Amino acid sequence: MLEIIRFEVNRWEGTRVIGIDIPRNKGNSDGVISEKWDKFYEDGTLKKLVDMQKYHVTPLTDNTTGNPSPPEYVGLQHNYNLETLDYVYTIGMLMKSGAPVPKGYAFCDLPVCKMASAWVRGSHNNGEIYNEGYELVLKKVRESGFADECGKFWLEAYSDERFTAAFYHSGGEDVVIDYHIPLHD
Repeated sequence: MLEIIRFEVNRWEGTRVIGIDIPRNKGNSDGVISEKWDKFYEDGTLKKLVDMQKYHVTPLTDNTTGNPSPPEYVGLQHNYNLETLDYVYTIGMLMKSGAPVPKGYAFCDLPVCKMASAWVRGSHNNGEIYNEGYELVLKKVRESGFADECGKFWLEAYSDERFTAAFYHSGGEDVVIDYHIPLHD
């Protein structure tokens, strides 16, 4: 069952997502994004970003230990065209503002803003965490009395601890994705 296990609204400092852009359309659910994730893990595309440790940003800390979370792979949805439903999905890592961009990689600078951040637990196997996680967080934002999202972008973060290790431990049945949604100030 899909559930929010942590929710907070904080001031988000300017950051940069560095990765590989995949042009998409909201009406297209052909599995290209998950295929690209698999490819990027297998062919080492993301390794160069992992090696840029001094630029990594981890927006949420582990709430049981207070220690910073390990670096997070992210999926960034941005550059929406409301008429055509086209957008760009960037697979990459969250970095400090102004981090250098390796040759062949794309980047998107995320502004200082008010951000809703949530840890959403659900199943990878039935797809609920991907298909319904964002909407669950939006519902929580509204129930908490915050203005709706500002629609500029939203970010899924896949931590080693909450997603990757949990995936292998539970066989994909019990994973956590961190959702970050900018709000109107």
